[in-house]
Amino acid sequence: MTPECTQLDTGLTVVSLTLPRVQTVSIGLYAGVGARFETAQNNGISHFLEHMVFKGSQRRSARQLAEAVEDVGGAINAYTARDVTSFYIRLLQHDAPLAMDILSDLVFGASLDQREVDKERDVILQEIGQVMDTPEDLVFDVLLQTAFSDQPFGGPILGTTKTVSNITAEALKAFRAAHYVCGNLVLSAAGHIEHDALVRLAKQHFSQVSQGRKILPSEATWHAGDARLERPAEQLHMALGFPGFALDDPHVYALQVVSTMLGGGMSSRLFQQVREEHGLAYSIFSDVSAHAGTGMLSIYVGTSPQDAAKALGLIAQCCTALKTADDARELNRAKAQLKTGLAMALESSASLAEQIGRQQLAFGRTITPDELIAKVDAVSLDDARQIARQCLTNEVAFACVGPAAQLPDTAELKALFE
Repeated sequence: MTPECTQLDTGLTVVSLTLPRVQTVSIGLYAGVGARFETAQNNGISHFLEHMVFKGSQRRSARQLAEAVEDVGGAINAYTARDVTSFYIRLLQHDAPLAMDILSDLVFGASLDQREVDKERDVILQEIGQVMDTPEDLVFDVLLQTAFSDQPFGGPILGTTKTVSNITAEALKAFRAAHYVCGNLVLSAAGHIEHDALVRLAKQHFSQVSQGRKILPSEATWHAGDARLERPAEQLHMALGFPGFALDDPHVYALQVVSTMLGGGMSSRLFQQVREEHGLAYSIFSDVSAHAGTGMLSIYVGTSPQDAAKALGLIAQCCTALKTADDARELNRAKAQLKTGLAMALESSASLAEQIGRQQLAFGRTITPDELIAKVDAVSLDDARQIARQCLTNEVAFACVGPAAQLPDTAELKALFE
């Protein structure tokens, strides 16, 4: 399976992967914009705009937009991240023209009426309140604000109560005009659709979009820090961040392997030590995030306040031990997990459309599954040890939400990872 790619005269990139044996097609529009492209004053505007396009266009009301998709059994949704905003539809193959019409109308025909903006503002403020009441989500916002303090990259995707309260319809229209230009967009599809047909539909439905150029993200510089949000609760939620690698750094694959060995499954070191051996947590894991110019390996654990210090000590021990890892079976198991996860994603047209769309947006090309597998397979034990030594240092960013009185102080925390 090889994706096909065409750049239209307007600068819009169209990429697709034909899957003749399925009966559905997933089509998505990927914009190179998100929280990282905002300012301290308009933080949350990307997410606000993502909400507002569903509130009605010049041609369809909000209800008509939803019904047009669901009348044919399709599903439509969207999300905002730090580097990208996505709008996507999945439906039967013969309804692809409808999907393209809806996507175009949704994003570029949205009326952005001030009365609807005021109503949706209340919905988003409720969403922010929900995150504030969900400490396992909130702690990651706190971690990013700590590791990327005073930078757009560290701002919450939803924005804050203050910034969301000040966003107007005119600001949303100006933001859309500046960022939703052809050079900053990728139209992606996977499923039962021919590439030439997709290109014809793109020309038909997106010809009115301004050309423009790809917009470069703001710089993001990782640094250590310590932030503790004290509040009464039964559990203390903790997140640790370590400097990682950018999307295009070849070391990112070794870091993925290291993270999987550390906390990527039930056989991982963190799960076995903190949960199975000592019974200190229900949920513990590690993860890697990679972006343009920056990246991070993060660890999360939720535990009782009285067990938090012991859990941190065990986490530090696992990180230290990984720097001298010598179990080839452990390495191969981590690599197998990563490769199997990739293979499973290839079985979904929605996952494929997202993968090739986001790759095209980030790299200007798609990366084949064989290439990804080869990069994972190439990671050796020496590579894993070297990356662990390089990244899992005492230059740690730490965040917690809950009763933190029994935690080690900042200096003691850093000393655990020396």
